Amino acid sequence: MTSKEDPYGWYRKGPIGSDFHIPEVLPHLFDKSISYITAHRDDAQRGKPFFLYLPLPAPHTPIVPIAPFRDASGINPYADFVMQVDHLMGRLLDCLGDQGLEQNTLVIFTSDNGPETLNRYGGAWRSHGSPGVLRGMKLHTHEAGIRVPGVMRWPLQIKAGQVSREPVGSLDLMPTFANLAAGEIPIEIELDGTDIVNAFGKDEVIRKKPMFWCYYSALNRSKIALRQGDWKLLASLKSNDGKYLKIKSVNNKNINVLKKVKLVDFELYNIAKDRGELINLASKNTRQLEGLSKEMESIFNEVLESSYVR
Repeated sequence: MTSKEDPYGWYRKGPIGSDFHIPEVLPHLFDKSISYITAHRDDAQRGKPFFLYLPLPAPHTPIVPIAPFRDASGINPYADFVMQVDHLMGRLLDCLGDQGLEQNTLVIFTSDNGPETLNRYGGAWRSHGSPGVLRGMKLHTHEAGIRVPGVMRWPLQIKAGQVSREPVGSLDLMPTFANLAAGEIPIEIELDGTDIVNAFGKDEVIRKKPMFWCYYSALNRSKIALRQGDWKLLASLKSNDGKYLKIKSVNNKNINVLKKVKLVDFELYNIAKDRGELINLASKNTRQLEGLSKEMESIFNEVLESSYVR
């Protein structure tokens, strides 16, 4: 079924179980989550914390809002689905309050990538997600592709309305949770993320290594990005044949190709002053470019080495 056949659908092709009803998936996941919180209330109140990971299938496709949200936004089906997500998140937060767990529970709400800018769902907007002043979109290493909202609520530790400008990522969550739960990470395991507890009270996260992103594409140029402080560096990957690298993913088959690529077309931005990435400073800040490009190449090689399956 396509979006033209049913704007409240757009399902992928393939078999599906007779008892699997797609519109019921999102409410079911929240029902299970609320039951989980309720079941762990007593343990949590006795000082034994619980962990709940709730990866939402919405507002991704298929777009399947149910009543009373269907047609409720007056914009398009996607906006209806966003309203349903908002309502269900409200139910989850209400459950924490009802169980007496609201004050000392850390809730994090975030996303995995920036918006698409395709007019897929129609309506008054150019797209169902707006990058605003940011450059690019989903699948890009410019800010609109990798910068997403990150909302945290923890009344006992985080002041309401507080805003942190410290860049953090999903890789930072595991070491942060381990710290908060007094857990120990085996010393032989080196995590890519950084404990960000200090960002809860002030902008102060000290990283051993810069933040790093890879985007491999079989259709477009494969690109990488690095962020250190206010500075961000981007580069395209070019193969030995002089062509821009186009691959779908990292695997043993193309590791040798990746190890021979050249980093080209550097873009250097000061995100604090230019979050729209409009002014490429690579030709003017050669010292900054040299330092960051060496760091980028080093981390890129580490990523390739860790991706190799022996």
